Amino acid sequence: MRTAPHHKRPSQLETSARLFVGLCLFALTTWGQVACGQASHSASVEDEIAPVEKPVPDIATVDLWATAPAAEAADPIPEVAQALGKSMGEFHMTYYWIADEAAKSRGNQSIVDKNCKRIARVNQQFKRRLTLEGSGRLKDGRIVTTAGGCKCGGPCFWVADEKYPWGAGVAQRPLAPFRSIAVDPKRIKIGTSLYLAELDGLTMPGAGDTGGFVHDGCVVADDRGGGVRGSQIDFFAAQRGHYKSFFKRHKINRISVFGGGERCQDHAEKHDSNIVAVRGSS
Repeated sequence: MRTAPHHKRPSQLETSARLFVGLCLFALTTWGQVACGQASHSASVEDEIAPVEKPVPDIATVDLWATAPAAEAADPIPEVAQALGKSMGEFHMTYYWIADEAAKSRGNQSIVDKNCKRIARVNQQFKRRLTLEGSGRLKDGRIVTTAGGCKCGGPCFWVADEKYPWGAGVAQRPLAPFRSIAVDPKRIKIGTSLYLAELDGLTMPGAGDTGGFVHDGCVVADDRGGGVRGSQIDFFAAQRGHYKSFFKRHKINRISVFGGGERCQDHAEKHDSNIVAVRGSS
């Protein structure tokens, strides 16, 4: 009688090892299926959202301005400013005007001409002011202006006619309100056309021929001042009231000085023509 074969019972260690191997195989199989499923799903989503490629237009036929916004109208090109002369730097600016003798003034100070002939008797204050300003109006209406030194001592004067309503500067150059300046001839030559930048665009005091106009900055060195030295100019304001009004409003005591150049050429030519006309009729 055959007996059934005897099977050895596996030990606990062998059982544990088999269980571990089985679990590993199960995990690998399951993970592989999930990973494959995820990969397949991702690919399908990408296929769904992939952008549709647009055809590339032929570069040769593209109008680059077809979709550009319409260009705004360009501003008109401003006129080129007329050229100025060379900058002479910043100057100290003072003011002068014609001295007026008070209607009821009395005095015993004589003012004389170059021949030492008396022109009038004035008070000491007016004579001092007349000497400082260079020109003055006597109470009888006559205009007198400095004629330099004379043999009788002190300054001499000459009586100007109606062609010199505001007196005269060097070499009988008629003074023009807000256009004539006194200078140091060692610094600026008499007759030089200049441009004073800070005056440009300002309205001058007064009215008529003596003021009320908008200044263009152009002036002429018509006079020399006894107290004017170096980088200083003395601006002819014509009347003391004009000076007070102008300075109260603008308070200019420093000024940028340039050669007049092309900008002031027309003014300089008219100014010189007037000088020639006045001298020719004197």
